[in-house]
Amino acid sequence: MKSSFLNLVLVFFFLSWSFQIFGLEFKAQFYSRDNAKNILKGRGAAWVKENSRQVWADELEVDLKLNRVFARGNVRIEDGKVIIFCDSGTYALDGKEGVLDNPTVLFGQTVISGTTLTQLNQDQFELQEGIYTNCNTLPLIDREVGKCPFDVKVYGSKFFVTLDSYLHIYDGMVYAKELPIFYTPYFLAPAKTTRQSGVLTPSINFRQRLGNGFSLPVFLALGRWHDLTVTPTWWNLAGYHFEIDYRYIYSPLNMGRAKLFLLERPFNADASIAWIRPSERRYAGLFSEVGFDLHNQISLGTRSQSRQDLDWVSNNYWNQDFPNDFGGLGDFQYLRNQLSLTFPSDSYLTTATTKYNQSLINTLQTGADQGPAAQLPEIRFHRKTLDFVNRYFYFEWDNRLTHFFRPHSPFDNTADPSSPQNPDPDPQYDSNDFVRTGQRLILERKLIANAALTKGLQLQPNLRAGLFAYHFDTPRSQFKSQTQIDAEIPFALYLSKSFPGRSSDESIRHIVQPRVLYGASLFRSKTPDHPFFYKNPFPDFTSPRFDSLDDQKTYEFFRFEFINRLMRSSSSGSNRFLLAQVSNNYFLKPSSENNNEAGVGPLESYLDLQVGQFSAQIQGTYQLKAVQGIHEQDWSGTLAFSSPSGDKVSIATLLRRKINVSNNDETVVLSVYKTLPIYLDVFGSIEHSFRQSITRNYEVGFLFAAKPRNCWSLSFLSGRTVQREHYARMVFGLSFGGI
Repeated sequence: MKSSFLNLVLVFFFLSWSFQIFGLEFKAQFYSRDNAKNILKGRGAAWVKENSRQVWADELEVDLKLNRVFARGNVRIEDGKVIIFCDSGTYALDGKEGVLDNPTVLFGQTVISGTTLTQLNQDQFELQEGIYTNCNTLPLIDREVGKCPFDVKVYGSKFFVTLDSYLHIYDGMVYAKELPIFYTPYFLAPAKTTRQSGVLTPSINFRQRLGNGFSLPVFLALGRWHDLTVTPTWWNLAGYHFEIDYRYIYSPLNMGRAKLFLLERPFNADASIAWIRPSERRYAGLFSEVGFDLHNQISLGTRSQSRQDLDWVSNNYWNQDFPNDFGGLGDFQYLRNQLSLTFPSDSYLTTATTKYNQSLINTLQTGADQGPAAQLPEIRFHRKTLDFVNRYFYFEWDNRLTHFFRPHSPFDNTADPSSPQNPDPDPQYDSNDFVRTGQRLILERKLIANAALTKGLQLQPNLRAGLFAYHFDTPRSQFKSQTQIDAEIPFALYLSKSFPGRSSDESIRHIVQPRVLYGASLFRSKTPDHPFFYKNPFPDFTSPRFDSLDDQKTYEFFRFEFINRLMRSSSSGSNRFLLAQVSNNYFLKPSSENNNEAGVGPLESYLDLQVGQFSAQIQGTYQLKAVQGIHEQDWSGTLAFSSPSGDKVSIATLLRRKINVSNNDETVVLSVYKTLPIYLDVFGSIEHSFRQSITRNYEVGFLFAAKPRNCWSLSFLSGRTVQREHYARMVFGLSFGGI
């Protein structure tokens, strides 16, 4: 009886045996130890680890004296970025030697496998009778990955591999999709897992205004946290375009990017002839135009941080030919330059900002300089919401001081007061200096009531009072001020009900939220006598005046909203698949949002629907009251289909009907992306204007070998811009690993 009990205890003790000895960790379901030979043996999910090296196998035998492991059955070895699968073998836990049978070695997107792998030292291996590929781009992590039909494989009788360096293959045969292509007695290939300096893939371009172009970027890996890319591009009609791109990510709070652009030939402001003219000047004998795009973020202590954005070009016609230099900013009429310092605390937020917006001429049709504008500086002190009077009220305040400055552009038409762009009699100022130059101080206080209501009801009225003080420099030094008191009373009803879904653990939740908001300007002081307050704001740049905070017109309205949401919840999480909202304002006083009239305002609607692979977003406004016989309306919507295979189809529409007609009022954009089972994907888009009865722009492209497991690609893109300029681009890509 005692013997049976002892055996039971030993069996229980040996199951899932785990311990640590001399820095070595060991685990197995069954364990034995030979103290004379100093050997550990384990069976069943056996595992051993020393430092960063780990070995899993059905059976393990660890020689503690030699620090060596013999593994058999479903062996897996991990050493940093290297993963090795094999049937059996001997492996030194210091990573300096080993012999493995039927191995498959994975690192980065590189795969090598063969009959016998001999580890010569920590970074060098010798492989007999195997294959090599660098096309594991997903990547796949499996012991059978060497049998996958990758784009390119090289079979060889012998391999010498040095990690993060190169692989030497002897007596090799190159295969493409398992089809033999050619034989080579010697083949050199990369075996890298880190970023490497070198030449990136070139591209061939065509632009109707610039001619034919060729780009050859060069990448320089300067270190673990920063790099440099140099991209020279030659255009036969415009000379060279040179780009230097420096990036660094030292930490999540310390990062930045700096781009420098150089052009050989200057722009010509005369739109009647070519935009790029033959060179008339050269700085340092090399370039005639320069631009830079600098962005930096740096932490200052544990809380405060600073951000710097600097975008500048030597000629405001830059985006006519090179809109991609500044990314999304290329679509705007200005370049933003900004320096900010932010210091948040538990109760306060302090910020200091300087801004300068350089004016651009971004389309051939406008041909007008909007003029630069600046804020030098803006200082803000904000007191966050805090409890007030036993938590029945909240109180916060906001103080802002801003100096607005409009530097004169070389394109300003100040010499001719009779010019439509400069109707003012004083040639020292143009018509917009009155609304661009001066200082503004805002002192604002806000009191929020926290009404205690029953569940499902929300009521948080607030009262806001503010003082706006101005000092204007033109036409003479003057101080002006305005005071205001505004109120908002929102009241919402929150209703929710759940229904069973398609499976036992799924439910559908329907949320209905009717909401009424009353907003009113309770008090406005008399409008000061100064051109700033009665001149029309400068169009398409700052409206109104300095910014939207200067819109101090009296208002009073009721806003009605009816919101519907449908949520799907299950054990895996929840997501919203329907949001539908209908809103309307009733203006008790005339409003610019209602054609400067009182009464019922436009009907607003919004729909966001996600059903399986289909999605739809529709939003629009409809003016219930006709103006000059027209019910003004503005509708936009997108209907899209996306399949798991990557196919995408979308239709986007913009339909407007307004008194002031625009060429963009009635357009539709169709976009298609189709994946094919062969080496080819196709995509295209087209924008058509029903109002003009013309195709505004289009784009078509072919992507060869665009599948996720391909290590090479060839893309061709062609189209026409809104300015009716034809373009084309061809890029060949070849991936050799790294990050």
